[in-house]
Amino acid sequence: TLFADQTGGGGMWNALGTFTFGAVATVRILALGTATTCADAVGLIPRDAPPPPPQAPEIIIDDGGPGASSTGTWAVSGAPNPFGGRSLYSKQAGATYTYSTTIDQSGVYEVYAWWTEWPSRSSTVPLEIRHADGTSTVKVNQLSGGGRWNLLGRFNFSTFAVVRIQSAGVSTTC
Repeated sequence: TLFADQTGGGGMWNALGTFTFGAVATVRILALGTATTCADAVGLIPRDAPPPPPQAPEIIIDDGGPGASSTGTWAVSGAPNPFGGRSLYSKQAGATYTYSTTIDQSGVYEVYAWWTEWPSRSSTVPLEIRHADGTSTVKVNQLSGGGRWNLLGRFNFSTFAVVRIQSAGVSTTC
């Protein structure tokens, strides 16, 4: 049994976990009656057999730390629930914030991003992920999902990983 907070993370797939199913898979959504409950879709993604090798240690790059760099103007945000004590924001068009790291163990990694919510945030923030198979851009709604890890997708990395955020300048970008 899982309890999902549906006040954030809308408009995207939200990972619930990994489970073993037999011939029939059943996912039941129960409305508790204290607020509205959404039952839009459930996706089941098969895992490859045999099981994947042991997972590599997680890599976290926080703003201002090793592997983080920026262009343009980024200021400390007063929005609640930042990761690691603070978050940064920009309203300057074209300002970028880049997270990069070397990869010790090549393979498929789930990539997550953390941001803080604020009424001035953009609903279409582009996050560019550079991986072994090229570059993918994921647009996220920073008006919701703040104060937690948000899955951007699964990507194959060989020796290097880069995630770049660009400010459009109309709204703020975290």
